Amino acid sequence: MTTVSLLMLALIHAVEAEEIEAGDPELAGKLMRSYLQFPDNTEQKFKLKPVKDDRDSYSKLFGPADQFNEKSKITVNYRYFRERLRKTPYTAAELWNRGISNLEVMLLDLEAHDDPQRIFESLNSTGLSLKESDKIRNFALMGLSHYEQNQVYEKYWNEMEKNVAFQTDSFIRWYLVAQTARTPKESDVFEAFKDFAKKSGRNPIDTARELHEFSILANKLENAKTGYREIDQRLARANMVLGDVVKPFIWLAYRDVEAKKIRPDDFADLIAIIETYIFRRVVSSVPANALNKIFANAYQELQKLRKNGERYSDVLTYMLQNRGQSGRIPDDAEFKEAFKTRDFYRMRPGYRTYFFDLVERGTSKDIADIAARLEGNDISIEHIMPQTLSKKWRDELGSEADSIHTTWVNRAANLTITGYNSEYSNLPFEKKLTMSGGFKDSPYFLNAFVKDQDEWGLQQLEARSELLANRAMELWPYPTTTFEPMKETVPFEPMGTDTVFTNRDVVAVEIEGTKTPASTWANAMVIVLRALLELDREAVLKMANETRLLTSEDVAETVASNRGWRQVDPALAVLVGASTAARIGLLRKICEKVGYDPYDIVFYLRPEQETSQKSGASVPIEDSPYSDLIELIPLISEVEGTQLSQTETLELQNNLSEAVSNHVIEEPQAVIGGKDLGTFLSMHESGDISADQALACLTIYQTMANMMGPKIWHDAMLDGDVSKLLTALTKSK
Repeated sequence: MTTVSLLMLALIHAVEAEEIEAGDPELAGKLMRSYLQFPDNTEQKFKLKPVKDDRDSYSKLFGPADQFNEKSKITVNYRYFRERLRKTPYTAAELWNRGISNLEVMLLDLEAHDDPQRIFESLNSTGLSLKESDKIRNFALMGLSHYEQNQVYEKYWNEMEKNVAFQTDSFIRWYLVAQTARTPKESDVFEAFKDFAKKSGRNPIDTARELHEFSILANKLENAKTGYREIDQRLARANMVLGDVVKPFIWLAYRDVEAKKIRPDDFADLIAIIETYIFRRVVSSVPANALNKIFANAYQELQKLRKNGERYSDVLTYMLQNRGQSGRIPDDAEFKEAFKTRDFYRMRPGYRTYFFDLVERGTSKDIADIAARLEGNDISIEHIMPQTLSKKWRDELGSEADSIHTTWVNRAANLTITGYNSEYSNLPFEKKLTMSGGFKDSPYFLNAFVKDQDEWGLQQLEARSELLANRAMELWPYPTTTFEPMKETVPFEPMGTDTVFTNRDVVAVEIEGTKTPASTWANAMVIVLRALLELDREAVLKMANETRLLTSEDVAETVASNRGWRQVDPALAVLVGASTAARIGLLRKICEKVGYDPYDIVFYLRPEQETSQKSGASVPIEDSPYSDLIELIPLISEVEGTQLSQTETLELQNNLSEAVSNHVIEEPQAVIGGKDLGTFLSMHESGDISADQALACLTIYQTMANMMGPKIWHDAMLDGDVSKLLTALTKSK
């Protein structure tokens, strides 16, 4: 429709400009009135609804040529038709009567049972691939009336795309992370959105409205234009290093600023902490794989820990200080040592620019924007000791010249900034020092130490290294706090490549965005192996021939005859009696074999180092008839007393409901003596409740949730009733 309308408009204008013989003097007017524009000439009939605001570009084609948007593909395609029409041997009437008017439009008239979204996706599967946001837009609008579609598109969707500079796929991906604490793959954003829409139960208009609201937050933060001076000043420098993974967390936190839940200065401090956290890890070469999960979960975790209105920045500091190895914030000793030895010249350009900008400017508000000048090539990074040693430099460095050069050439101690890089070349230090525009004339802080030296060698490099390291400690200080939570949350650790899980108790596994309770490492092994089997069955089964911990031979018999083995699948069993290190090592090897990132497998661990036998249970969790309920206790306990939204506990609600459905009992009211649920729970502590009574109460909750919705489970988890009932089950044999 877009293409044909542009062809028709080009034909009309070609006739009017006498670029083509009309063949019918009334043709241009007929086409305009019949197909393109209403008689009053105020509005186009064709309601173009593409992305990137092409409707405006389309509308301008009906006006003077000097107002056309020449950057738009709409205009480019229109001009293409005008050019072709100038060269055609046919009249306009011939083109219309024998060609254009014979084009047909296919109309699909759907039956009641047809799914229009699936048909839409199928029709587009053979052409140019749709972006994830294209499919989401259609999914969100398809069920609305024509009037509602126009309203939602114009008021929310189109404005949202403008706010995020039309990076809509990426924006929606991180919006989903903010909503679900899961990070979908870039190619799976549409499927993740459909799943979110289904589970959340929100109507399309509310979802579009919220997308628009988040896009406003994203735009303010991306451009450091929140209107809060302290926040904007902090973002202006921090945005150079924050990256996409922090977006869900800072969007949600900043939303609380605008809702007056926290102060602007608290949010500014929050950004400063994240900035320091990111850069200390970069300098210390800590792998960034874990950051995705850390920031996806950070807002929910903060809300679970914050019970008395504490500052967000204090709670975040506590969270980061208590991360495991892969999520750690390097302490002063690690950071300072790494700073002195880091290759800053080969650092990723964005980080390198940020580093020189901050070290030069410090906290001053009067110094020019160093980052902008580096990016604009007005100044550049200079090696004081050059990258290629001349004979003069070798003589000055002495017998250890090569060793000194190899060790120090790209370290911070040997790097500075200058506007005279090409003039300096590999000149001797004395020349660089005293020439016109040399170090002695330099206005930069980074050259303050250099200009006072008479020579440049190991002694000067070591002294400047210490000087710059101390400045770095001031610019990126290790955050501190006195915050102590009332109750710990369940910590998590990506499996990664080197994390040690010995003497840690697992409570859940998250893989492919799904968190599954797991009371033992044996259960966790089975959960992960089943997921990896789905990803690459052939490769996993092949591993059974390469390790003693797996077998694909006589699986049923092996499991039946030896309790040390656990069935994963009819074709695979795993030896779960091995050490934790051996089991984790096996999973890492399989990940490598199937090409799966081990950082995408996340283990949730008990906050305290205690086994299930020490927790007060009469029997180990795995041997209890209620193990599927009991293993939910750590996850449910951490949400108790919080103010989390129903959406934020959605997965836990589903896990709980599924587990309770396995233990539903008949006539539950009679089991609790005919009392109503609230009265019974108020009269008993967990130690006074029998297993049957606990199951009766859970059955009643399940019935209420089926009738009134899952909010019943959400409220019961937050007020502690579910924890009380599940704890009662741990006392039963």
